[in-house]
Amino acid sequence: MQILKRNGFEVFAELKGDQDLASVPVIMLTGIAERTGFKFSEKEMGQFMGSEPEAYVEKPIEPVVLRQIIKRLLKN
Repeated sequence: MQILKRNGFEVFAELKGDQDLASVPVIMLTGIAERTGFKFSEKEMGQFMGSEPEAYVEKPIEPVVLRQIIKRLLKN
């Protein structure tokens, strides 16, 4: 079995590029700002990737905040 290694940006692009999966809400949870000092917003992510995730949050995230995001996305 071949294991494919992809980063979150690659997986996001694949999801949004697939007609069957493009409408699935995506929460991007990243630690990139902590590692690199560079922080994205949803809008910047959309400009960079061509599509915005439904939520883009930096690690560490409080569980209560993650639950709020999930509840918001499930209502849509």
